[in-house]
Amino acid sequence: MLRRILGVAVKGVEAFLGSTKLQIVYCFLAVAVLFIALWLHSPQQIPVVVYKLLLAPLGGLAGCCVWLALVPYATPSRYLVKDWRSDPDADIDGKADFEVAPGYEAIFCTCLFCAALAFVVGMLAVGMGL
Repeated sequence: MLRRILGVAVKGVEAFLGSTKLQIVYCFLAVAVLFIALWLHSPQQIPVVVYKLLLAPLGGLAGCCVWLALVPYATPSRYLVKDWRSDPDADIDGKADFEVAPGYEAIFCTCLFCAALAFVVGMLAVGMGL
């Protein structure tokens, strides 16, 4: 029963949002509406909210930079068959846009996991320090 309700809810959201290319526009509109509501309700809090919203991703970026400085060969793009920068807009139906080199799937997954972990740890380090 719960799966049916969630399935209907997901289909409703997909129908409401329409094209996936416009979803970022809807997100920006939602952020703008929330900032306007904050400005009307409590304008003195806007600098604090902006500071906290920008500081956490900055910590994540710092975590990624530290990770890449410590382990420069652990970038996931090193284990692709073809350099992704040669065709950054690749879109292949039914296949991966950029295939991983045969035999390097586990290393590729490990690199992705470590990069994501470095980002999360950087965000948590900054977030817990706020």
